[in-house]
Amino acid sequence: MNSAWAVVLGAAIALVGSSVIPWVRDVIDRRGAERTAAATVLRDATIALLAANSKLGFANGFEERTALVEATSDRATAAASLLLAAPSADRDALALLLETSVPLTRGQTTRRRSPRLQMYALQVTLTAWVKGELPADQLLSHFDERLNDDLSQISD
Repeated sequence: MNSAWAVVLGAAIALVGSSVIPWVRDVIDRRGAERTAAATVLRDATIALLAANSKLGFANGFEERTALVEATSDRATAAASLLLAAPSADRDALALLLETSVPLTRGQTTRRRSPRLQMYALQVTLTAWVKGELPADQLLSHFDERLNDDLSQISD
């Protein structure tokens, strides 16, 4: 290799080192920031859903119809926000869980349908899912297990 080619090769290496590598680093940093932001939105949506779910569960025990209607609306809004924030691959399983876990007695008096027990089971299930400890395809079975496991531990 003659000295002219060595100069050209050296300039090409310097160009890659000074422009391409910082660009790649910036892309990686932005992707990390986007993942962090998405995780924060998901966590906040989960907390809002659990708060609205509790409000609905407690409103179910009161005689005031207006409070129950408002709490139902708040939970539906929070559920929609959570579904929009969730990864698309998890949405179907999550939607089924959210529909199944509405803390209303619906005229049933069994302890399994207890709003308090349903609120607890949903909280434990969603917390495990958001932390990455529970895959979406196990949401409903985990919720059902919590309802069964805790029947003897939680009194109304």
